[in-house]
Amino acid sequence: MNKGVIFALGGVAGAAAALMLSPRSGAENRELVAEKVDELSAQGTDVFQNAADTVRDRVQGVGQVSIPQTDELHEKINAARDRIAEQVMRSREEAQEVAAEMVDDVSDAAEDIAAEEEPAAKVE
Repeated sequence: MNKGVIFALGGVAGAAAALMLSPRSGAENRELVAEKVDELSAQGTDVFQNAADTVRDRVQGVGQVSIPQTDELHEKINAARDRIAEQVMRSREEAQEVAAEMVDDVSDAAEDIAAEEEPAAKVE
């Protein structure tokens, strides 16, 4: 099995366990998870922007080089920049998908716990 999948499943299991043992209400937990997802999304955007700026800066300096293969070099650099940008976007999208799945799983776990606690409260 892919290490990333195992890591994500471990994260989901850990998050579910943390929510079950949390002294906070389900609404508070969902709010905290939503805030964390927003924070991670913003960090991903920052990383992407920094990488794009770095690549752009380096590509601009290459244009001043005087060698016969300048056009070929520009094409290779642009292709590499595009591949890097695509990979960063894919990684960001995957992180958002995993975070969304974790939020859903945690919400489901919290609802299950709440449903289990209601009948126990009525019995007492």
